[in-house]
Parts: sequence; C-alpha cells; structure tokens
Amino acid sequence: MAKNEEQVRVLLKYGLAFTKLLEENQAKKVANDKAGIQDVKLSSSLGGLSSETGLRKATLSVIFAGKSNLEALTINLILKGLGKSFTQFSNYYDNLTDGDLEKFKTEIQKNKSKYKKKKKKGKK
Repeated sequence: MAKNEEQVRVLLKYGLAFTKLLEENQAKKVANDKAGIQDVKLSSSLGGLSSETGLRKATLSVIFAGKSNLEALTINLILKGLGKSFTQFSNYYDNLTDGDLEKFKTEIQKNKSKYKKKKKKGKK
C-alpha cells in the first residue's frame, strides 16, 4: 500500500523522536563513563536496545529510520527499553519541525548511500 505524504511525515517523526531519545541516552552514558558510573540498564545503542526489548536490531533500525508502521506495543517496548516515558517521547514528537524532518531524511539518505558503497566494495 502506497503511503501518502502525511503518513511518511508521521513515520519520520516517530523515527526522529526515537533517535533523539537514544541520543539522550548516549550523552548520559558518556557523562556516566566520565564520572565512573556504570548503568547497565541504560540502553545507548540499537544493539543494547535490542537486548533490552527483544526486538531485532534490524527491526529497530527500520523504525528509527522512520520506515515502519508501529503498533502501540512496539512503541511501549522501545520506550521501556530506553527508560523513557510517553511524555518524553511526545515532547520530541510534538516539537519536530519540517526542517528537522528534512535534515533527518537527508541523513538517512547519506547513510543509505554509504552502506551501498561499502557493500559494493565488499563484492570486489
């Protein structure tokens, strides 16, 4: 089923809001490391989040890229794995601008191009 512009926009907002929450956790991990604090419950990578939620890393990658329709249970699992609330998520989601979404789409395209180039090099 083809997605209309609004559906694509909503998926991108979900992906970017989740990405921002993960970035918060990454920054917290760096601060904790500097302070000598080890927080084993802090998911600061897709791999860690995968372990915490039981969702495959590839599934999370697609969600965080704004390319997957989400069910409420999946959203809850991700937020729980990140140690975040729906309120924290919605604060990001509600405040994302069209500019934020365009920048995010550009980053996704750059990452996709890098992956394709790496894959081509590996075949040679």
